Amino acid sequence: MSVYAQTSGASGNNKSEPGDEQMPEVPMKISAWKINPLLGEVSRSAMDTLSRNFQNQTVMDGEPYSRIYTGPMGSPYMSRYIFDQPIAPSFLFLQPFEGYTYNVQNTKFYDTTVPFSNLTYFGSGNRQNGEDRFKAFFTINRGKKLNFGGDFDMIYARGIYNNQTAKQTHYRLFGSYVTDHYSIHAAVMGNAMSNKENGGIVDDRYITDPTAIDAKKKSFKPRDIPTNLNDNFNRVISDNYFFTQRYNLGFERNVVVDSVELKDSVEFVPVTSFIHTFDFQKNFKRYVMDSPPADSSFFENYYFDKNKFRDHTRNWKLSNTLGISLREGFNRFMKFGLTGYAQFVSERYELMNPLHFMGMATAPEMNKYTENTLYVGGQLLKTQGSAFTFDINGRFGVVGHNAGDIDVQGNINSMFRLFKKDFYVNAQGMFLNKAPNFYYDRWISNNFIWDNNFKFEQRFRALGEIGVKQWDFSLKAGFENITNHIYFNEKSLPVQDEGGVQVFTASLMKNFAFGPFHLDNDITYQKSSNQKVLPLPDLMLYHNMYFNTAIARVLKIQIGVDLRYWSKYYGQTYQPATNMFVNQQNIEIGNYPLMNVYVNFNLKKARFFVMMYNVNQGLFGGDEYFSMPGYPIAPRSFKFGLSWNFLN
Repeated sequence: MSVYAQTSGASGNNKSEPGDEQMPEVPMKISAWKINPLLGEVSRSAMDTLSRNFQNQTVMDGEPYSRIYTGPMGSPYMSRYIFDQPIAPSFLFLQPFEGYTYNVQNTKFYDTTVPFSNLTYFGSGNRQNGEDRFKAFFTINRGKKLNFGGDFDMIYARGIYNNQTAKQTHYRLFGSYVTDHYSIHAAVMGNAMSNKENGGIVDDRYITDPTAIDAKKKSFKPRDIPTNLNDNFNRVISDNYFFTQRYNLGFERNVVVDSVELKDSVEFVPVTSFIHTFDFQKNFKRYVMDSPPADSSFFENYYFDKNKFRDHTRNWKLSNTLGISLREGFNRFMKFGLTGYAQFVSERYELMNPLHFMGMATAPEMNKYTENTLYVGGQLLKTQGSAFTFDINGRFGVVGHNAGDIDVQGNINSMFRLFKKDFYVNAQGMFLNKAPNFYYDRWISNNFIWDNNFKFEQRFRALGEIGVKQWDFSLKAGFENITNHIYFNEKSLPVQDEGGVQVFTASLMKNFAFGPFHLDNDITYQKSSNQKVLPLPDLMLYHNMYFNTAIARVLKIQIGVDLRYWSKYYGQTYQPATNMFVNQQNIEIGNYPLMNVYVNFNLKKARFFVMMYNVNQGLFGGDEYFSMPGYPIAPRSFKFGLSWNFLN
C-alpha cells in the first residue's frame, strides 16, 4: 500500500512569505512489506494510517473475534476463535503475549521518499487504576536502496482490580538493502513483559450477586474486592536477532509496455536466487511468589517452599536456512517459482534441578537439554497477476529430535469480475504432524512438576472465503481436525486427548451504508465436537453502528457504538504459575453484550478518539461481565487515544 501526502516545510503550510523561495511540492510515498521468516519472500502490507475504528486498538476484547484475558492492557490473552489461536511456539510462555511481542512475522520493512515517523498514546483511568501506552515509530531512506528505522512500545497498566499491574517494554530496529542482484533484511527485537498476578477475584458473586456477600451492599468498588494472590509476578523476556539475504542471477531485457518494446528502458529479470536466513531467539521466564495465597489450597502442591519462591526457565533457539530458488516469470513457460531449502535448528532448554532446590549444594542449579533437528523443504508459488496466485510450502524433519515433523501449508487466491462486480476467493490449508512442545513433556517448578511422553499431534485445517468488494460482503467456512490434542486440564496439567476433536466454523461479514450511516456486522458460528477438550463459544457477534461526517472537508468524524457478544460456554480460566489458559467445567461465561460508545477524529496527520467502555454496565439486569471465571472485565470507564504522523 502506498500513502501520498503533499509536504512543504516542517509545518506543512503551503503559504509563502515574502523573501521565501518557492519550493516545489514534494510527493511523499511510502510502501511497506513483510517477509517470509523462512525464505525471505516479500508480501506487500498495508500502512496503519486509517482512522476508522481507531478506538479498537486500545481494548483487549478483540475485533471482530472476542478474546479471553486476565486484566488490563498488557495482560495475557487468547482468542475465542479457533483459527486465531496460534500454534504453540518453541518457548511456550510467549503464546499468551503473541499480539504484543515484536517478532519476524509482524515486522514491516519500508521504502519512503521522505522520513516518516509516528507517535501514538492511549490512556484511561487515574493514577490508581489507569492505563498508559506509548508507541513510537520512525523510518528513513538513504538513497533508493537502503532503508532503516525502529519501533518502541511501552505499556504501564495499573489495573482496575487489585494486584493486576502490567508493564511491558518492546523495541525493534530494522533495516533493508534492496538491489536487483542482492537484498538483505535484518531486525533486532527485544520484548520484556511483567505482570502482577492476582489469581482472579475470590468470589464471582462480588459482581454477580453482591448482596450474597454483604446484605447491606448493592455493589462493590473494584478495589474493595479481594483477590486470590498478592505479590505474585510473572516476567517473560524474549530477544530476537534475524536477517535474511538473497543473491539473484539473471539477465536484462527491454521493458515491454502494451506489447511495445521500449528500446531505451531495460529491466533486470531474476532467474535463480540463493537464499540464506539466520534467526536467533533467546527467552527467559520467571514466576515470583513473594507471599503465599490467602487460601493455601489455591495451589495443590508446594514442592520447595510454601511462603516464597522463584521459578524460572531459559531457552534459546538458533536456526540457519539455505535455499535455492528458480524464480517465477523469467520466461513464458515458467509461470511459477520453485524453491528447495534445508534448515538446521538447534534449541537449548534449561529447567530447575529439584536436587539443588531441595538443599543439595553440589547439584547444579539448572538441568540443560539440547535438541537438534535437520529439516528439508520446498516451496511452490505464483505471485504475479491477480486472477490466480498460490503459495504452497512443505517442511519435513528428517534427522534429529523432531524427525518425523511434517508442516505443509498453502493458500490460493483468485480475483475475477462477474456481473460488473469484483469477486475474490481465498482458500487456505494446513497439515501438521508435530512433535510435542518441550514444555508439554517436562516442567519443574514450585507448584507443578510433570514428566510426559506425548505422541505427535496432528492437525488438518481447511478454510475458504468468498467475497464481493462492492457489496462489502464475505462468507468464510472452515474445518479443523486435531488428533492427539494437548491441552491443560482443570488441574493445570498438560494432558493428551487420545482421540480426535473436530471444529466447524462459518463467518458472515456484511457491512451496510446508507449515506453517512453505517452498520458493520460479523457473525461467527463454530462448533467443537468435544467441549471438554477444546471449549469454544458456539456464537460470536460483532456489530458496529456509526455515523461518518466531515467539517470543512478537513476534520473527519466517526461517531458510533459497537457491540461484542459470545454465547455461554465453559470457557478457560488462567493458571498464574505457568501463565497458561486451562480448561474447566464448573462455571459458564458469556451471554453478556459488551457495548462501547466512541467518537473518532481525523485531522490531516492526526488521529484521536474518546470512548466510554462497557457503557451498558447495569442497564440490562445482571452484571455478568466476565472475560473468564474469576476475571471480570473493566466496569464502565473512559478511554482516549492520539496518533500523529510526521512526514519530514
